[in-house]
Amino acid sequence: MGRTARHRVEDMLAAATRLAAAGGPEAVTIGAISAATGAPVGSIYHRFESRDVIVAEAWLSTMEGFQVGYLEALGTQPDLRTGLQAALHIPAWVRENPAAARILVLNRREDFVGPDQPPAVARRARDLNAGVTARIAAFASCVLGSDGEDAMARAWYALASAPTGAVQRYIAAGQRPPDLVDELVRETYAAVIAGAPS
Repeated sequence: MGRTARHRVEDMLAAATRLAAAGGPEAVTIGAISAATGAPVGSIYHRFESRDVIVAEAWLSTMEGFQVGYLEALGTQPDLRTGLQAALHIPAWVRENPAAARILVLNRREDFVGPDQPPAVARRARDLNAGVTARIAAFASCVLGSDGEDAMARAWYALASAPTGAVQRYIAAGQRPPDLVDELVRETYAAVIAGAPS
């Protein structure tokens, strides 16, 4: 029977994510992860090819975790109701995941995922938004009657950009977004959809 690993990958990644939330990607060092987990430096390098890989993993796993709930809210056949659900998922997720929200909203992907990643990591980064983009295109076609450039811009704004903008200053201040944010998201969503060409 195999011996259980004393220092788990999950714990190392969780430590990297906490460090990134508190201090940005530059705070994620092998030494800091070692201090946070008690794992020897060699043990960390045994599980992650480099510091750059664990920094990228902190971003990718956080975004992938967010997207699970977002896509569930939007549904496989997006419509007017599920579009609003997806927009409201953003402030709800931020309230439940304040540290993770700091990583995604206060940083750029490029701050975490550099150009010289191993092929598997680069592929995950490249394909990260494919599912969300396809689902928003389906929403645009169904609700706005087109998946052309203008309709897609309107859909992205209503379902993602506006709700993200509504929570950004609260995340930066370390505050929980108030319930008013949900009201503003609803109003913005209704206005953007109503303004679409018929």
